[in-house]
Amino acid sequence: MSTAPKKRRAITIALILSLGLNFVIVGVVAGAFLRGDKSPVRIAVTPDLRAAISALPEEGRDQIREAMRNSVPDPQSARIRQLNNSRTFATAIRSDPMDRELVEAMFNQRMDADSTLRASAQSALLDALEAMTQQQRVDFLNALREESRSSRGDSDRGGPDSHNADGTRPRPDSERPPRE
Repeated sequence: MSTAPKKRRAITIALILSLGLNFVIVGVVAGAFLRGDKSPVRIAVTPDLRAAISALPEEGRDQIREAMRNSVPDPQSARIRQLNNSRTFATAIRSDPMDRELVEAMFNQRMDADSTLRASAQSALLDALEAMTQQQRVDFLNALREESRSSRGDSDRGGPDSHNADGTRPRPDSERPPRE
């Protein structure tokens, strides 16, 4: 009699395990079926502005470049002002004692200029996205996801297979010594 309850218990456990495995398989199949091609593209975080602009098609990037150029009223005088600010900054740093107030004011001035340029780029990005069709925006999200992967090193450009034989990463061209 002791074998009958053990056998019944083993069959019950086997049936429960089988049922659980069936639920897992049905869940995977149903999830794949429901997801299909209409699934949303998931990105881990809201992208930074540079990554979002890089994910745009070429004509969208051209629109943003043009908007950023137009946000600077007089590029020639802005460049001269930037050179003068660089000299003033270097002079303030070299002075003994350092002119903290001047350096701080220059940092604040730079932050304001960066903020203005960033706002212009964001506005142009939103205009470009708004002008796209839904499919173009999905393509944009896919490109953004790929851009994010490549910047993390998950793609062929930066993945583990892109190392030298000794395990080090190849140096970018900017770090290579000049050829003689």
